[in-house]
Amino acid sequence: MDKAAALHYAGGTFIQMTMGHHEHHEHEREHHLEEVDREAIETFWTQELKELPERNRRLAAEHQAEAAERARRQSRRLTVAATCMDERTAFTEEALGLLPGEGEVYGSGGARIDVETFEKLYGRDLKRAATDGKETEICLVTHKCAGDSHKGCAAFANDVEKQTEYFGELQDKLARLYPETRTSVLMLDSTAYGLERITADPRDARLAEIMKKGGGLKGFRAKEEAHAGYGIFIGDAYRAWVPEHNTYFRLSALNPDVVGNVGIALNVMEHHSTVDLSKKPIVLHADYPEYEDRERSAEAKKAIDAALKAVTELPTVAAKIAAGSLKIVKSATNMETWEGKLL
Repeated sequence: MDKAAALHYAGGTFIQMTMGHHEHHEHEREHHLEEVDREAIETFWTQELKELPERNRRLAAEHQAEAAERARRQSRRLTVAATCMDERTAFTEEALGLLPGEGEVYGSGGARIDVETFEKLYGRDLKRAATDGKETEICLVTHKCAGDSHKGCAAFANDVEKQTEYFGELQDKLARLYPETRTSVLMLDSTAYGLERITADPRDARLAEIMKKGGGLKGFRAKEEAHAGYGIFIGDAYRAWVPEHNTYFRLSALNPDVVGNVGIALNVMEHHSTVDLSKKPIVLHADYPEYEDRERSAEAKKAIDAALKAVTELPTVAAKIAAGSLKIVKSATNMETWEGKLL
């Protein structure tokens, strides 16, 4: 989804383009600016600003406590996963049997990623890992809602057949580009939190073992199958700030479709969510990743700044900011330690 598509959202037609199947669903409700309870929103926002660094400190401590085991796994294997930005898929890593931060995770609307972007972000590392004798795997993780097909993936208009076709074609392209890498397509059911095999690479013994158990989240049940997110996270250290299911959408810093994806997320929140946005603000969290590679950090910062500028210039977003119903918070996170700070 590009900026032009996002402008359709701003002009009022974005809903029909992406969410037509939902139009009369019992879940829908529209939140208007005149309904905003400013006092309630400011109270929530004050608490959110207080809790964000506290959450980061706790998650960074957990991350560091797992450092030895994570390093041991990373010395043997490199995993790259693409996942939907949907706030219900927060635990994709666990579903894949990974520790948070163990693999490289790309978040976008529908988990879409073109081959050029994939190669730019992960190609060098995959080839280097293969040369070093490590196992390499790519997990393309789309999702559905088995409990209600109308609550599936908005980026694909809830069409599982289209999702399967898209990721089958992407898998074929990536398999040709990285023949030594195990490349699989999986479906995460956001109702029961189980993984389904679409086309799993038979060479991937680790993943096969996880799949025997229904994924690393077998037994986990979501609090609800509907959307309940109020935040949009843009950055590469999502799990350093978001410990819960159903709170923040997840977008990677170098996702070229961030603006359009933010438009989809806003649409989902306003028309298909259980969140009462009259009392809780939409939070746009821009997190600048700090890598050892300064060039990579600078590129991520440039991309996030450009995305923020484009998003906040959209008329509907500007109106929400002016009304106080959309808040922006910025942070920076050390990608090695997950220690972060609000800016």
